[in-house]
Amino acid sequence: MTFIQTNKILILKFLLCLIIGCKKNIDKQNILTISDTRKVKKADPISTHINDSIKIQDKSFVISCGTSCAVTYTANQIIKDNFTYKVTFNVDMYINEELAETYKEIYSFVYDDLRNINKIILEGTNQNALETLPNGAKKTFIEFSKILLKTMISQNDKNVKELIVPFCLKIDTLPKSNYYQTNLDTFLLHHNIAKTNELNLNTQFHKNTEDFVSDKQANFMHYPFNGNAFAIRKLKVSNTINAVFYTYLFDSEIIQPRIEIQTFDDKQTNIDNLIIASTFSSECSGYRDFCIDKHKIITINNYYYCDGIEYKNLYKYKISNSGKFVLSE
Repeated sequence: MTFIQTNKILILKFLLCLIIGCKKNIDKQNILTISDTRKVKKADPISTHINDSIKIQDKSFVISCGTSCAVTYTANQIIKDNFTYKVTFNVDMYINEELAETYKEIYSFVYDDLRNINKIILEGTNQNALETLPNGAKKTFIEFSKILLKTMISQNDKNVKELIVPFCLKIDTLPKSNYYQTNLDTFLLHHNIAKTNELNLNTQFHKNTEDFVSDKQANFMHYPFNGNAFAIRKLKVSNTINAVFYTYLFDSEIIQPRIEIQTFDDKQTNIDNLIIASTFSSECSGYRDFCIDKHKIITINNYYYCDGIEYKNLYKYKISNSGKFVLSE
């Protein structure tokens, strides 16, 4: 048996010991560190039908496997499936600082709906590494999971286009298609907008927005959100604040489309919400549309007609640097 084969067996035994909860005191010998590396040979893409596959390169952590021996795990490819990211690592074993062997290992990083890491499963086992790893290794895996999630969110957000201002959306009060007022895709197509299926942004959506006008002046704006919201555009407010434009259906006598803007800080915490566009057609009728200028001032045109009474109002809101929608004179 060669020296390299012997070391690989020792490494595999060491990792097995970590996964099944070996009780030996190995924290000091096997310290993991996050680092950047550009020495990794790129692996072939994994064939899969699970959503999107996205490569994240140059993020790695190192395990000491004894005197003059170290193993580097470098993330080569990530496959996302809802709140789970399956990470394929290129594993490089170094002996006396020279590359001795390269192979692959796959871990599933499972997050809860609050984006906290819940499980880390080595493929081929049913053990949660967070419950079995020594403290030092566990902390580094958790740190890597944060880097992974942040990178994936950044990758996903790139698929949502930045809103180019000034921008206006005017409701078509005489649409050629009846589906304009009842079908979300028809509504968006008419305005040359596409919805996205980016899980990270869509799950940020805050469902309990209260409208800024009274029920008497536009009661259709107080009908509840129905189903799912989809991010359609984003707008940078400051270095730590972003605005996301969402579209969704609301539940009245018939289900109809609406657009809402919501602001978030860099921790994805919701700051403020504003309903800026909607249609409504029933015994009463109405609509809301908007323009936003380069100073991030949103001009909202609100129209409502019911029982022979017409309400038509103009509102202006400015997005402050803190992410709040401030009524402007």
